[in-house]
Amino acid sequence: MSDPALAWDCSGCTGKIFRFGAFELDGNTGELRKQGVRIKLQHKPFLILAVLLEQPGELISRDRLQSTLWPAATYVDFDQGLNTAIRRLRRALSDIAAAPRFIETHPRRGYRFLAPVQVAARPTSFCREAQAAAVRRGKMLFLKRLIWTTFLLPVLSWAIPHSSGARWANR
Repeated sequence: MSDPALAWDCSGCTGKIFRFGAFELDGNTGELRKQGVRIKLQHKPFLILAVLLEQPGELISRDRLQSTLWPAATYVDFDQGLNTAIRRLRRALSDIAAAPRFIETHPRRGYRFLAPVQVAARPTSFCREAQAAAVRRGKMLFLKRLIWTTFLLPVLSWAIPHSSGARWANR
């Protein structure tokens, strides 16, 4: 993603916090937490979870997930990509496909979120602050990468061969 502020954007979940079991999904920050501890969750599994949480108990078709995860002009192995994202989501939730607590699979049709979900809204001022913080974090990451690639990497690539060569030349 080029813009970190948009990286977790899912139009239906922005400004909402979803609570289910011991978990909490924050639509503003794109964070999944279990009992307050942040759980690492990649972008596509996050989007799948957000779509499922928007309609708990409803069957969400594979076609709908495909259109949510990949733009129309994107050519990917959809089945493998979706299956991988679902597997990562289940791992993050400690869910098992054979005995699901959260995500139920309907083969070749779609997925259903099983657990009860509570939805809480964040105040709009918090939403703006969270988005601004995400932009700041993204800019800092960009600056760190820029400094590394522009200055440090060339200096190191020059210094390492020259420093070791000088030691060997003096022997």
